[in-house]
Amino acid sequence: MWTATSLRFTAIALTLIAAPVLADSADLACVVKAGRNIEARDIALTCGVGEEEVQEILTILQRIEGDAAAQKAQLDRMEALIRALPQSTISDAALVELARRYSRDVADPETAYYELGKAIEVATRLQDEARNNPGTDAFVAEVLRRVAVLNEKAEFDAGAQELDDALALIAAEAENLRQRKVELLEIAVEQDILRRDVESAADRQVALLKLKYARSPTVWEILDIANESYRFALRFGGQYEVEFAIALADRAAKFASSDAESGVVFGSKGNFWSVLGSRGLRPDGLTNSSAAFREALNYFSQDQDAEYWAQTQNNLGAALSEEAIRTAGPEGADLLAEAVTAYRAALIVRTKDDRPWEWAMTQNNLGNALALQGTRTTGPAGADLLAEAVAAFRDALTVRTKGGYPVEWATTQNNLGAALRNQGTRTAGPEGAELLAEAVTAYRAALTVHTKDDYPVSWAMTQENLAIADEAIADHDSTVDPIPHLQAALQNVEDALTVYNPEHTSYFFEKATKLRDRLRDRLDGEG
Repeated sequence: MWTATSLRFTAIALTLIAAPVLADSADLACVVKAGRNIEARDIALTCGVGEEEVQEILTILQRIEGDAAAQKAQLDRMEALIRALPQSTISDAALVELARRYSRDVADPETAYYELGKAIEVATRLQDEARNNPGTDAFVAEVLRRVAVLNEKAEFDAGAQELDDALALIAAEAENLRQRKVELLEIAVEQDILRRDVESAADRQVALLKLKYARSPTVWEILDIANESYRFALRFGGQYEVEFAIALADRAAKFASSDAESGVVFGSKGNFWSVLGSRGLRPDGLTNSSAAFREALNYFSQDQDAEYWAQTQNNLGAALSEEAIRTAGPEGADLLAEAVTAYRAALIVRTKDDRPWEWAMTQNNLGNALALQGTRTTGPAGADLLAEAVAAFRDALTVRTKGGYPVEWATTQNNLGAALRNQGTRTAGPEGAELLAEAVTAYRAALTVHTKDDYPVSWAMTQENLAIADEAIADHDSTVDPIPHLQAALQNVEDALTVYNPEHTSYFFEKATKLRDRLRDRLDGEG
């Protein structure tokens, strides 16, 4: 009979050389344990295998124990490996199965011995960890214990399956945890609305995107949410939504991976700030808007980014124009001059043939800047500027038709009305009266699209403009009875004030309130 050490050594060596003989590691281990001094027939009965298979194994065993130098050298190396192992750590069945697997998959015996040694080290370490690692997480410890039991039985595939099952369970739990985090972050974003903390809400929104996509969000994914909030504010008013969009744009800038992406981010910020400034919600809104557009132009070039460059020039002109509206004197004149320069720069790229829609939009905006310049300029020079403005608006309307672009058409009609009104107030007699009548017609045309339900702020602005036009008609030298026109003007501005409020549209609210009070005083005086 063999000793424990020689039994293990012989079993492994035998397996490496004669692995194909028996398919079951347990059967092979039984044959080796039975010993060589027992008849093959008795071994077969003891182990439940064929007598011929037993005889073949015993023959191989005798060959292994021969005196051939090469065979002895191999066995000596294998025995040294086995003797170096703790005898009680790995079961014979596990040892034999390891030997079988490495003899099957590795052709070179020495390589097989080396890799088998590494595998035995791993098996020993797993067994030790299962027995002697009380600090391990309870779930991990239990899985390791079950794996160790299976490894002792040489059921390595079953052990791997046990680990796969545990990992699948953890993955499912991780997904449930991720979903819970997503839901809580969504609630937290809404909670920040109650706290009115746009910075925190923006941070949470970015964290939410990271969770949803399991990666860092792109500039475009962050800007999509920012623009959605911005569009909501455009339609229904509100300051928080725009400030939230700005905070998101600040965070999007950190994820920009190219000049183009950085330019788009700053251009978006310019748009967002412009709303806060134009609606009087933030005194620094328009200044910040212009600064953001100028920063965007640092990332765009006319040659390589023509479309973005022209769009940014157009938007810069709009922000400067809005700021000029609120700025008197030479400073305001300088802002208007910069705005006109920006619009004319945009029209270098935005031609009617190549980009008709963009061309029309820029013509409309140029008309606004020219109209404001004309209003602030006396004499023939002012009249010329107003004529240029009217021409720009009429050019824009050749593309901005009611059927094709109803909202844009209505906006340009409103702007045309303002330019015609200013022309009319400067022109005496029937010609002036006709210009004022054209202005009213343009405003009323705009109201067929800019309804109170769909576009409440635009509707209110047009109602206010109608009030100004009616007052201008009341004051024109061709008007016989001003009272009906003053009464109509008062009604229009009071309608506008049903939308304007001091919280969300403070600039327009204050301006319209002053107009209403003036009209009331005039009617009281006329009465």
